[in-house]
Amino acid sequence: MSATPRRFLAVTTVAGLAALLATTPGGAAQHYWTGDDAAIARAKAANGPSIDSAFRLEGSPRTSRAAMAALANDPPHVDPAAFNLAAWRAAQSLGTVGGAWKQVGPKAGYLEDPNRGEGFDGRMPGTGIVLSMASDPRDTTGKTVFAGTGGGLWKTTNGGTTWTYGAGIPAVPIGGVGVDPSNPNYVYAGTGQAFQGGGEGGGLGVFVSKDGGKTFTRPVSNVRGNGAQEVTVSSAGVAFVATSGGLFRSTDHGVHWEDVRLPTNAAGTAPATGTPVGSWTSDVKVRPGHPNEVYAAVGYVAGQIKTPDGVNAAPGNNLYRSFQSGKPGSWVRADVKSPTGWEQSPDMSTDPIGRTKLAFSPDGVTLWALVADAGNRSAKTVGDQAIPAGVGHDTSLNGIYRTDVGGLESNLVWVFKGNSKTLLIAPGGSQPVLSAANALGYNPGIQAWYNGWIAVNPVDPTQIFLGEEEVYASVANTGASTPAEAVKPLVFKVIDRYLSPCALTGPQVCPPGTPYYSGTSTHPDQHAGLPLATGANHDGVRLWVGNDGGFFHQDAHSTTDDAGFDNDSWTTGGHVNTLLPYRAVKGSDGSVIAGLQDNGTVKYYPGDGVGVEICGGDGSGVAIARDRPNVFYCQANGSLSVTTDGGKTTSDAGAPAAPAFAPAVFSMDPTNDDELIIGDTSVYQTVKGAASGSSDWVTVFANPTQNGGQAATSATDTYGNAAYESFAFFDSSSVKASESATDRGLATNVKAGCDAKAASSACWHAAKLKGMPVRQIQALAINPANVKQVYLATGIASVVRYDFGGVTAPRILLSSDAGETVKDVSGNLPRGNYWDVKVFNKRVYVAGDFGVFSAPVGSSRWSRFGTGMPVTRVFGLSVSGDRTEIVASTYGLGVWTLKASSKPVTLPKPPVKTGNLGGSYGGGKPPNTGGLATTGLGAGTPVLALGLLGLAALTWRRRRLSQG
Repeated sequence: MSATPRRFLAVTTVAGLAALLATTPGGAAQHYWTGDDAAIARAKAANGPSIDSAFRLEGSPRTSRAAMAALANDPPHVDPAAFNLAAWRAAQSLGTVGGAWKQVGPKAGYLEDPNRGEGFDGRMPGTGIVLSMASDPRDTTGKTVFAGTGGGLWKTTNGGTTWTYGAGIPAVPIGGVGVDPSNPNYVYAGTGQAFQGGGEGGGLGVFVSKDGGKTFTRPVSNVRGNGAQEVTVSSAGVAFVATSGGLFRSTDHGVHWEDVRLPTNAAGTAPATGTPVGSWTSDVKVRPGHPNEVYAAVGYVAGQIKTPDGVNAAPGNNLYRSFQSGKPGSWVRADVKSPTGWEQSPDMSTDPIGRTKLAFSPDGVTLWALVADAGNRSAKTVGDQAIPAGVGHDTSLNGIYRTDVGGLESNLVWVFKGNSKTLLIAPGGSQPVLSAANALGYNPGIQAWYNGWIAVNPVDPTQIFLGEEEVYASVANTGASTPAEAVKPLVFKVIDRYLSPCALTGPQVCPPGTPYYSGTSTHPDQHAGLPLATGANHDGVRLWVGNDGGFFHQDAHSTTDDAGFDNDSWTTGGHVNTLLPYRAVKGSDGSVIAGLQDNGTVKYYPGDGVGVEICGGDGSGVAIARDRPNVFYCQANGSLSVTTDGGKTTSDAGAPAAPAFAPAVFSMDPTNDDELIIGDTSVYQTVKGAASGSSDWVTVFANPTQNGGQAATSATDTYGNAAYESFAFFDSSSVKASESATDRGLATNVKAGCDAKAASSACWHAAKLKGMPVRQIQALAINPANVKQVYLATGIASVVRYDFGGVTAPRILLSSDAGETVKDVSGNLPRGNYWDVKVFNKRVYVAGDFGVFSAPVGSSRWSRFGTGMPVTRVFGLSVSGDRTEIVASTYGLGVWTLKASSKPVTLPKPPVKTGNLGGSYGGGKPPNTGGLATTGLGAGTPVLALGLLGLAALTWRRRRLSQG
């Protein structure tokens, strides 16, 4: 098989695209409950009898009618933040087994090095996702900044050269951060990520600092909602937090919080009921110079879709304002659903108002709005594969609007200032080239429901900045100069392109002297923008941006146009490890391979603290040959690549496409490096490893169909001749479709009276799964000592996250009869989602929302595994190539490793015949369920001290629409 350059690999190849790019080098049993169960009982009685009648939520569904109704009615003890907090505390309180975790590459993120890896995007060194930013107004240099990441809150006082972690803040996503402008010692951090684009981490409420961000505490009185989306503080010291559960304010420096109860029902008279997303507040801003005047945007991303009960999910997506400092009862709807509102874009859908971001000019005269189109987000979804030419959904952006605000009687007349088409012609960008002259239907704002911020230059109010996939600076026609300009579209320039032009052709074709990444590009998918006035006279500007690659800044300087900023003058702050690996593996030589959210697949060479990008695209599943560490696989955007030279070159592994961003759909037999299994709508196996071509992958099982759709693989595992696959029916709708008990299932070739063989369809069948709850199987693991025994890790990938399927819902299940029946072994595990499971050395290890936990095989008594790693979300687990360590992939703090055995563990020999295994343990004795024998610790013993559209080659950073 010939080595195909990574930049030309594609899940779905568009004819002529590679040629176009090549010629365009410049390219434009215990549970944790915080209240009584009576509220659930009352809601259940009032709203329906079936706890298993579930909704599909954006990303992935799962919660009951009763739960949604209870959440919509705002009882504090059924709020997701309260549940998340209880689980977080429960995780902290568990006893521990094992030693201390060690972070891989603790001092840096990742970089591109053409001499050591094939991954090349022309980007600066970076790190993981940055969701929010705020500054300390006392620092006129613009160097003191708070950054909310996927793994907690960080602060720099030297412009990003070094960062310190906010003490007392949990290692969870920080969706909003704000500083009191009148007393900057008060800093507010809103937790949780609520973009509803997949991979969101649950929030624990708001945390408050009284010492300038050195230490934080969580007030007992708190906000509700699974994720914060904005924090702002008025000059009078009133703090506001916009969350997925509404808008909250505090008038006493965060000691107490109250729901302002926005009037989000259809009539605009009271909060919306019967839906948990009706008051989904995407932004809040206080008018400069008018501390009593507050504006809030309600913008549920999927808009006015209907629940199974016919309830409008978000009848109040709109703009609201208060002239009484935001107190409850003072809010009115400033209706923007009119010809002079946010319905002026010629390309908008019939449901044009979705996620919305706001910005005021420094003088408080002008208000700007960046509006996503909810209808395009939820109604025109084609999935996460390439969109054919001529198909709609070329963007999820509605448009950019401005208005001049006035007094109580002022009607807000909005001027339409641009949309995706006007952004597309902005010079300096790479999106026109990437979309191959729009042949793919990919335009700026395609991810406006996930990306998006807008801000005004604090020195020059005639200039605005905005972030979508790229960052834009206006150069004319803001409407602040002359009346004639007010009605013209904005003229923009791209100042932070998607990727370097060199990445379109490869460094071999780049002009001599062109740097590989030094200033050519930062990263796409923009989440936060922070322009700051700098200098003694406040006449300079420093622009900070936060995106899926980290934190970057640039100072205004002389340019050939009026922008003052350009693509090549950025400085990176990516010096801390906040990476978000979905999966990671460690080879026998000590190298670590990690598939990263939105940042390709990186390799940490032994002894190095910085990962080098090996494969592009959205990295997910990885595997490494046990005794051949130069042979490893990387999965991105549904395609599978292989390298045999340690990552210097990669080639197509020949495998069929797998669901993007579902890292558990691909696995390697730990006893045979050449046996691989992968799934999409069918399951495929090969026994030829790196030498496999497309014809070597054998279809062994076709997933069932339902309502015209075919189930997609969610997890796989194989051990010798035995193999398992879990599947589920995904859809990309939001809360509009109900889910039946047949939504998920388990297939296997372990069958009584039938001897399975690898890469053969013999014996494959769907197991009965008796006793299985309505929860998606996120991962599964075969017990090497008994291939009839399989563990299932389950979750409910939902940003509403009311109850994860019930207060005592099973989270980890065990089958001892190859999936025919399952039993709950969750025991004392904290509530929440569990994303991975591994069986190693007679113990089982699980990765969940709040860390890594372990128990003896067959037991339901769990302990927290290891010390030293914060209680954080862990997506993946693996066993090191030398069979001594557990490798953990955290969502926001990189890769961690921990010794689980003092010497290599010998794997049991896989059974040659799988059809005649008797008893619960294969006819032999049950495995020893004692402690960690090699460490001398008993179980539970406390120990002192957790792209786009199929074009992987062009590193399209796409968010999965149907997988949380």
